[in-house]
Amino acid sequence: MSKEKLLFVEDDVMVKKSVEDKKVERIRKRIWYKRFEEILDFLERGATKEQVLIKFFDVLDERHGFGYETQAYYARDSLRQLMKDRGLSDG
Repeated sequence: MSKEKLLFVEDDVMVKKSVEDKKVERIRKRIWYKRFEEILDFLERGATKEQVLIKFFDVLDERHGFGYETQAYYARDSLRQLMKDRGLSDG
């Protein structure tokens, strides 16, 4: 099935695309694909350890990865203390 060509209308033109091509297009439109792409671009620009840790926290927090606001607050405190302990920032 993945090798089959199907007809799709794009910009009023009939186009043959494989099911796999359509799947890749859908994946590239996903929020997480875009988020991972942003992170990769961020890393390629030469982010510091501190910036990477903060970005990681922000991604989790944005997607409610901590569950509750209180847990996000504790996580932020922990991150600040770790960075301070390791000399990455003033915390």
